[in-house]
Amino acid sequence: MWPGIQAGVEEVGRIVSGNSKFMPNVLANLLAGKFQLWVALNEARETYGFAITCIGKDPLTEETYLNIEVVYGFRKVTDEIVYEYWDKLKEYALAYGCDYIRATTSVARAAELLKQVGAEERSRNYVARIS
Repeated sequence: MWPGIQAGVEEVGRIVSGNSKFMPNVLANLLAGKFQLWVALNEARETYGFAITCIGKDPLTEETYLNIEVVYGFRKVTDEIVYEYWDKLKEYALAYGCDYIRATTSVARAAELLKQVGAEERSRNYVARIS
């Protein structure tokens, strides 16, 4: 299972950041227990996709949140699977004292699904690479 997840994380890293440190940092944080890996399986135990999350604290509001760092799909993911795993993420976040779940995406389908589970757009991220 890990080779597929590794390939997915590497692809996300190329798309999102283009930074060669992305994959080693994701792996280091997973191994250190700072990130959580969520794997979506179907009834035949085939991997649909995965998500990587971490818990953080907003330094201004002091609210705790579960941040969805990476989401990747190997197959078409149905709305039902998204709802099922959203409920699992929500349970986990509540168990760890989180006030909210946050995610950043540039993928229209992901934004649509986030809205369907009750998330609202609060801001947009802009990056101006200077080096």
